[in-house]
Amino acid sequence: MKTKISNVFLKSIRSCMKYIFTRHGVFIVSILLITSGATELKAQKIWEVYPGDNYRTVFTQLQPGDELVFHEGIYTGSAGTIRNSGTPEKPIIIRGFGNGEARPVLLLESTGSNLLQINANNLIFDFLEFRSKYTYAIRIGSSAAGDKFENITIKNCLFYESGGGDISANASVAYDNIQIIDNYFIAPKTTPIYIGQHDGLANVTNFLFKGNVVDGSTNDGSPSTIGYGIQLKLNVTGGIIENNYITNTKGPCIMVYGAEDSDPDKANIIRNNIVVGSRNNPGIIAGGGPSTILNNITMRCNGGISIQNYGGRNLLHNIILNNNTAVCDRNYGMSFGNVNDITARDNVVITSNSSTAYRNNPNPGINNVIVSASEELEKIIQEELMYFMPAKNNLEEIWNRISEGPLSQAEVMEVIALILEYKIPLGGERDIVNTPLIQNPSQQVTIFPNPATDHVNLKINNGIAHSAEVSLYSITGKRVFFEKYSNTETISFSVKNYVPGIYFLNLNLDGEVVVKKLVLDKK
Repeated sequence: MKTKISNVFLKSIRSCMKYIFTRHGVFIVSILLITSGATELKAQKIWEVYPGDNYRTVFTQLQPGDELVFHEGIYTGSAGTIRNSGTPEKPIIIRGFGNGEARPVLLLESTGSNLLQINANNLIFDFLEFRSKYTYAIRIGSSAAGDKFENITIKNCLFYESGGGDISANASVAYDNIQIIDNYFIAPKTTPIYIGQHDGLANVTNFLFKGNVVDGSTNDGSPSTIGYGIQLKLNVTGGIIENNYITNTKGPCIMVYGAEDSDPDKANIIRNNIVVGSRNNPGIIAGGGPSTILNNITMRCNGGISIQNYGGRNLLHNIILNNNTAVCDRNYGMSFGNVNDITARDNVVITSNSSTAYRNNPNPGINNVIVSASEELEKIIQEELMYFMPAKNNLEEIWNRISEGPLSQAEVMEVIALILEYKIPLGGERDIVNTPLIQNPSQQVTIFPNPATDHVNLKINNGIAHSAEVSLYSITGKRVFFEKYSNTETISFSVKNYVPGIYFLNLNLDGEVVVKKLVLDKK
């Protein structure tokens, strides 16, 4: 029998009723919703925890639509397992409080178990910091807990110095719609993102890795470990790796292994990524198909992009390699592999050694170009870009800039300027609670006018620079101006004798490098 509720009553209590009480030292807020003509009362709980609370006890009580909210601070103790699932319509949300508070830190200093074992579905993790000193921070799925894990999103989180890696989904089960979005992975000790199984027994579909920044500068591990940035193992299909910045990994920044199913509609897509400084291996490797590699930039990697018949599996089918830019990579720019079943067109290799730009290419492709690298481009990558990763400030503009690759040398310089404008040093210690992830340079610089005609003025916004070196480079990389200054907060110099166009200002202010774009317009 349906319950009738009067309109007057509905208007008086329509929005919600709240009550707050404590249980096991945890704040709980229940929201009771009554809608017009409703026949049921829907409950949602917001569990608020503080440092010192045993948040793991809440895991067993979470229901669809609930939120577990961590306040700022460090949460220590034993590992935890999440077994309670949300629904697609009502996922369980586990997040930091925000609202001016720093990311809460979930810290595990013991061995033997992962910080979080996820044996559930329909979960969202948001605005948290994970630090597992010896094991994985998050492991998704277990063959003992189920045969499929799906709809798990990890976003806007920070993973710091994880000893066993950051996120893995590598059980002998099915995975669908695992999304890793807008996270920072700083100083992992081994491969941070491990998706699928080496022997192909994990059936992974619709995986998304987007908008992440990976610092692999301390990714050393034991001598036998490869140390990838992210790897998609055999039989991962329909995955997307897009809009990521991955730097200084021991092994490849990105590697996909291919699939036994050659259907091109199930290709893994590697698109719009920037990979820098892979130490021992190429920046991007496709060990099999179907794979589509589009609009990526590799810079100073040990080989730019490589197509390889990994493990002799003979999975090099339906591979597309278009519109990529390899910049000042060591050994070679791109290797299409000893295979004819590949589409490779409209790629650019910017290098000082044209003889090694393209390697092992029985199929030379169409309109693949070699451009001579300027000394300044090589210098700024080797001496500056290799030591920083971008903060979030300019990331959206960076992804927009590279989305219509390949890039010219001038466009690469513009992208580098955006990266270095707001930058974070690689590796190193940091205050895991209070240090903001998005950092502005300690020396903010304003350029005016820009575009300029006769003179350029620089204002150092944070005070006096005791030592300043100003270099101005043309779009071809030629230095046209250099001057040293001391004990100043304003700098002015003439540009009236330079031809109109795009230039780059390289400013060394008390040892900190800032790169800015300058436009000269004589109209």
